[in-house]
Order: sequence, then C-alpha cells, then structure tokens
Amino acid sequence: MMLICLLSFTFAEEVLFRKGCVIEKRKWKQMNEIGRERRRSLRKSGNAFWQKGIQIQMQSSRG
Repeated sequence: MMLICLLSFTFAEEVLFRKGCVIEKRKWKQMNEIGRERRRSLRKSGNAFWQKGIQIQMQSSRG
C-alpha cells in the first residue's frame, strides 16, 4: 500500500512540474516582444526554474 501512495505522489508531483513548465513557456511567448535586455534576465530566472525542478525530481527519486 505504501508503494502505491509513493508512486501516485511522485506522479502528481511530475504532472504539476510539467504544468509549471507549460506556464513558463507561455510566459516566454508573451515576453518575446519585450526587449533583449529583459529577455536576458528572464533567461537567468528560467534557468533557476529548471534547476529547482531538477532538484525536486532528485529529492523525490531518492525518497
């Protein structure tokens, strides 16, 4: 029973993470019209977002 709970939890986490990625991509599309300097700062925050997501996945896989 515990295993099923853990699996469903990580699955839900992954779905949420993917939804977050989709939202980020939408933001990118909206912000593409904004100047290059703004885009550079966005790229940095995007990298931070991805790193955070990877860390979450690492933690959940370690369990």
